[in-house]
Amino acid sequence: MITEDAIISIGPFVLIFGIFVILGLANSREKRRRIELIHQERMAAIEKGVPLPELPELDSPNPWNRPRPEKSYPNAALIWGIILLSAGAGGMGALALSRVPWLHEYWSTPLPLALAGFGLLLYHFLARRRTE
Repeated sequence: MITEDAIISIGPFVLIFGIFVILGLANSREKRRRIELIHQERMAAIEKGVPLPELPELDSPNPWNRPRPEKSYPNAALIWGIILLSAGAGGMGALALSRVPWLHEYWSTPLPLALAGFGLLLYHFLARRRTE
């Protein structure tokens, strides 16, 4: 019989797995939509008697070689730093102030989020100082 503690401990893994499944389905749907658009374009070219356009490469063998967007986001480290620091500090505060006594032992669990956020904020401000 599955106990409440087992459900609580398995829950985050199921949630993360579900997120990956949803992202995979979204990627698959986007790829199918691109293939359908390419097919329609090629069929229109055949009907008009125009030479067929080349097939674009849908997936690069190495995802790091895909073309990057031209926009740069100079404040991305600042934004992510604020989000991670807030989530980490809020999680630590929630666990430390919880009414459930056994949760007080785990107050430091979100500490890596807070430290990652602090590191990103530090990176942002040091990088800005170097460019000025």
